[in-house]
Amino acid sequence: MKMPWAMVRKDRASTIATLCLACLGLPLSPGLAHIDPGAETETIPFERYATVAEIESLRTQLGQAIPQLLLSGFHTDWRTPEAWGQRQAMVTAWSQVDAEVAAFLGDWTAIEESLAIFPTATPGTVCIIDTYLGGSEFQRGMIIDGALYTDSGTVLILAGEFLGSIVVAADEASLYEYSHPGPLRDPATSGFYTHRAPEVVAAFEAHGCQVPAP
Repeated sequence: MKMPWAMVRKDRASTIATLCLACLGLPLSPGLAHIDPGAETETIPFERYATVAEIESLRTQLGQAIPQLLLSGFHTDWRTPEAWGQRQAMVTAWSQVDAEVAAFLGDWTAIEESLAIFPTATPGTVCIIDTYLGGSEFQRGMIIDGALYTDSGTVLILAGEFLGSIVVAADEASLYEYSHPGPLRDPATSGFYTHRAPEVVAAFEAHGCQVPAP
């Protein structure tokens, strides 16, 4: 879900926001386009990114929670050996192209949602299809210091077979878990996307997103 425009204190998180949005070629508000070094606030298109300290704290939390998550019944690995092998082969092959991006690739699942992360021709950047009850959204992202910053304000982190999605609301960072990534499928060949979310397919094709061979 896209967050409303908000004013945030100028810190490393908002500096990363400026870098991320600019590198993704997204339009900046006047507050970002002309940064005043002495200003206390600047504008970004969501509350704020999680800080580096928040990201590291939640990364540790995710790693420690994995045994319990695996026993919860919400993160059962339903992949077939074929699907597991296809995703592994894709990651191995893309590691020769862009190792930083390769580890994030795949169709990650949660309780009733999924995040499909695709590579692009630009190193360090990805396309994301966020599918949830009620719809789908197209997003773009950029890897900075091992974390994947999206243009919707979330930060994605890895911990083994788990992907943590960090979002800030009411100035508090929280974590939502995805797991057990499967192989990627071209949304243009999926009836679900072509019929229910054609705008996602159009954005995917317009931004040079790639579907690596398994």
